[in-house]
Order: sequence, then structure tokens, then C-alpha cells
Amino acid sequence: MTPFTRSVYAVVSAIPSGSVASYGMVAAFVGRPRAPRAVGGALSTLPEELNVPWWRVISSSGKISTSSIHHTAQIQRALLEDEGVTALAGVSAGGAFRGL
Repeated sequence: MTPFTRSVYAVVSAIPSGSVASYGMVAAFVGRPRAPRAVGGALSTLPEELNVPWWRVISSSGKISTSSIHHTAQIQRALLEDEGVTALAGVSAGGAFRGL
């Protein structure tokens, strides 16, 4: 596992239940603000045994955006709804994760 991937998993693990962050926000927190796609790549290879809440990371427009065959949009939506996230209109809104 690369240091970048390890950092992504640490940041995503810190997103509280009921909150979301964008791929770009996670990239900025790990010091690579121009690497949101790399964040997505790291999450798409996430080993299940790590229990990192990948579903809390969405697109900057507030949409579910996953291309993983294991982490489907339907699963992501259900997990977010279970945590009380019912409307995704953009991650700059009040429900967005802001601080580490």
C-alpha cells in the first residue's frame, strides 16, 4: 500500500457518520488537491477488512459517483441513507464534513 493510499484511508476513516466529503476534499486533506481521481482509485481497491467508510465520499456536485463493481451506487445510497444522509445537493452544504 502506498503512502498516498494509506493517507486516503485515514482521511476517509475520519469522516463522521452522517457526513460526506468529496473526492477533491479528501485529495486536499492528503496534500494532493489535484488528485481527486487518484482518491477514487485508492477507494476502488479498498480491502474490505479495513472497514473504511468509502460510501461517505461523493462527487463535488453532491452525486454518488462510483465505478467499483463491489461498491455500487445502490449500496452507497443505502449506506448513506442508513446514516441519515437523504439529500445530496453538494458537499459545501451543512451536511458536509469540514474538519480534521
